[in-house]
Amino acid sequence: MQPQWTNVCFWYVPQRLRAREWNLNDMDFCREMAAIPPAIKERMTQSGSMLVGYQPVGDWPNFFRMIVINDELDYKDMEFVVNEIDSLGRDL
Repeated sequence: MQPQWTNVCFWYVPQRLRAREWNLNDMDFCREMAAIPPAIKERMTQSGSMLVGYQPVGDWPNFFRMIVINDELDYKDMEFVVNEIDSLGRDL
């Protein structure tokens, strides 16, 4: 059987930015959004809780990117990822 995987890409938007309209022409917003994944990844590294990569695409700001290949993962595992990112980035 060929290995299969899921490529999960998403932004974490801190509470303070959630009311702002997503606009690629708003360079301040894009700059703020681009800085969030590196800051959270640094906190992940320091805490040792997990490692999730990030990258930009074209003019879009950095976003988290996970390649999920372990078929033993379940809802609770993915919920941990989302909750951990929220916990680490809540004050950004």
